[in-house]
Amino acid sequence: MDCLVRKWLWAGIEPNNLCNINPIRLTNIIALVCFAMLMLQLPFHYFYWQEGGNIEILIILCHICAIILVPILSAYHQITSARSCLIITFCSFILSSTIYLGNSSNMHQLLILGIFILPFTFPENKKHISIASTLTFSLLFILWDTQWLTLPITDIDLNYQSKLAQLNNLLLIFLSLLSSYLILRNTQISWQKLAQEQKRSESLLLNILPYPVANRLKQDKQPVADRFENATILFADIQGFSELSQTLEPEALLNLLNDVFSAFDKICKIYSLEKIKTIGDEYMAVCGVPIEIKNHARLTCLCALEMRKVFNEISQLHGINAGLRIGVNSGSVVAGVIGKDKFCYDLWGEAVNLASRMESQGVNDKVQVSHNTYKLVIDDFRFESRDTIDIKGIGRIPCYFLVGLKTHDTTRH
Repeated sequence: MDCLVRKWLWAGIEPNNLCNINPIRLTNIIALVCFAMLMLQLPFHYFYWQEGGNIEILIILCHICAIILVPILSAYHQITSARSCLIITFCSFILSSTIYLGNSSNMHQLLILGIFILPFTFPENKKHISIASTLTFSLLFILWDTQWLTLPITDIDLNYQSKLAQLNNLLLIFLSLLSSYLILRNTQISWQKLAQEQKRSESLLLNILPYPVANRLKQDKQPVADRFENATILFADIQGFSELSQTLEPEALLNLLNDVFSAFDKICKIYSLEKIKTIGDEYMAVCGVPIEIKNHARLTCLCALEMRKVFNEISQLHGINAGLRIGVNSGSVVAGVIGKDKFCYDLWGEAVNLASRMESQGVNDKVQVSHNTYKLVIDDFRFESRDTIDIKGIGRIPCYFLVGLKTHDTTRH
């Protein structure tokens, strides 16, 4: 029974389809309430079978068949037809029953239920139909209740009418409570779905933007742009990747990149670096942005050494002969979000350009750092000097290969 009710209520609603859960499910709910109303009346009219209850039972059975069509139409995504079937069936039952049993049966009071719940069945773009239907139900109720609309009736036993009026009053209270519960339950489900979607959207946003930046974007629509005077930028690039892309199968190449960059992501989290982006086989990260960190240079050097170690392990697992070039530089950067449809958090400045040159003019399986970074971490790390290199727009500058820590302590951040 519970399974059938659940299928009825969720007919026509795709899994995780938040936009349709309210109007479609509420249409199914109201159809279920009407079905319950019709079923609850059957025993009463059967008791008065000899006094005319047989005709009313026939009317009820016909409308039960019609109301069952609502979830069936919803299941086949005929939503407009389902709503039309619901409204027509509801009106038809009250009209035919009132004509047969008379105004004193209080059958027309069930229109109050329709006035209460009908607006919930229509989506926002069908508001004019919702208003028109509600006003029609209200007008019919007023005309019947004030005896302006007195319909011809057959000769029905007065005791039958009196008892039916009492039944309809109780039925109206019960169905109103049932409708309130089901609509409240539907609203709770809608809020739960909305919360899930919001959590999922925030999770996706945090995969694109750093947490502080994402929060600023949600709270303020102003452009996000900041200058950070002390930061260290890291670029890592797989040496000979173009040749690998020609020899490896697409799936194997994708698995390699996924393993490498996923490992780099974990290492960056350990050493408080913020991943900025990947471009092809190049990986870019920064320390000291968007949250300032005093020992940004030291953490970045530790991260670079760990990246080189992990990359060699992954290369062996994949059976490839490839190296990793890493370039590091420290300095002032500008960080901000660009784009409206697809957000991108990026860095700009001379320090970024120099870090990129440290990588592109580096040596396979080496971590090359600029003199700016070298000055900040000389007390903690061992270096090999390299001849000066020519940087376009800057000239010849000294640079160094990072060898390792002067001590074995890699946990002190």
